[in-house]
Amino acid sequence: MSTVGLELRIPGYALEGLAGSGTYSKVYRARRESDGRRVAIKALDQDLVDYSQDLKYASDLQDIASPYIASLLEHGRTPDGTWFLVLEWAGVELYDWIETRGALGVADAYLAAYQATEGVRALQRARFFHLDISPGNLFADETGNISVCDFGMCVRIVGRARKLDGRPRGTPGFTAPEVMKGRAHIASDVFSLGASLHWMLTGKPPLGDDDGKKPRGIVPGLPEPAEWILQKALDPKPEGRFQTLAELSHHLKLALDGTWTRPSSRPTDRGSKRAPKSLWRRWIS
Repeated sequence: MSTVGLELRIPGYALEGLAGSGTYSKVYRARRESDGRRVAIKALDQDLVDYSQDLKYASDLQDIASPYIASLLEHGRTPDGTWFLVLEWAGVELYDWIETRGALGVADAYLAAYQATEGVRALQRARFFHLDISPGNLFADETGNISVCDFGMCVRIVGRARKLDGRPRGTPGFTAPEVMKGRAHIASDVFSLGASLHWMLTGKPPLGDDDGKKPRGIVPGLPEPAEWILQKALDPKPEGRFQTLAELSHHLKLALDGTWTRPSSRPTDRGSKRAPKSLWRRWIS
C-alpha cells in the first residue's frame, strides 16, 4: 500500500480529502485555487515511482483529448520531492456509483461500455495500451457519463503484440489471459472492456474473483446483442476477439440504438453452421 501521507502540500491546490489509494499512489479530491476547479491529484509513492507509467508518459498522456478520458492537466514534484499528477475530476468509481444508485439497465450498460470503449480508443490512437480496464478504473459523473482513468499500467503499442515486463498488471477477473502471461495484444483491452460490460449486466466479472483465471461462463438469459458481443470480446484467444476497438464500439452503438442484427459470421466459428461453443468450453478446449 502507498505510504504517501495526508500531510501532502501542492502549491496552487487545496486538498479536500482522500478519494482512494492503491499500491503505488494515493488520490485526493482537491480544488485549483486559481479558479476553484475540482480536480483529482494522484500522489505517487516515492519508493515506487519508477513503476508508474502515467508519470513516465505524462507529456504524451497530457495531449490526449477525449470526453471519455480523465484528462491529465499537469504533473510535477512538490518541494519535498513527491511526484504528482493533476487530473480532471471524473466522479466516482463505477463500483461506488452503482452501489449508491442501483444496478444499470441494459441500455445504460451498453452506453457505459460504449463510452469506455471510446475512451480507450483515444488512448490507442495515442499509441498506448491501457491494460487495466475494470469498473474500478471507469469513473461516472453525476449524470452517469463514463471516463477512463488511471494510466499507471499503460504501455506503448509496438506492433499488434508485445512482451511485457515481469510486474503484475491488471485486475483479477477483468484482465486478458495473455496479459496475465506477460504479453499485450491489440485486443487485450477489448477483453477487459467485455469483462466490464459483463459485470455491468450481471454484477460479476466473467472470470473468478479470486485469481482471475477460472471462467464463470456467460450468464444465460442476456439479450442477444449482449450475449454475442460478450462471446466475441471475451474469446480467450486474442485473435478471436474484435480486432479493433472501433468494431466493438460499432456493435455497442447498434445495440444501444436498437438496430443491432446478428452478423452472418458467428463470433467463434466463422462460416460454420455449428452453434458456437460456450465460453467455458472455449476456455478449456
